[in-house]
Amino acid sequence: MNDIVRYNRNVSDEGMLHTLISVGEDGKGDRLCFQMVDNMMVSKIYICYHETEK
Repeated sequence: MNDIVRYNRNVSDEGMLHTLISVGEDGKGDRLCFQMVDNMMVSKIYICYHETEK
């Protein structure tokens, strides 16, 4: 849990959209994320690829 909080505090430094909340990593550096819309998490998982930051 501490890793999730720490990563999301530093996310703006890495170029990831501020509406994405990282909840894990796939072991290769790609982040698994939920998107926040109107202070609610959307029930769809997004992947933020570390090489392209998309």
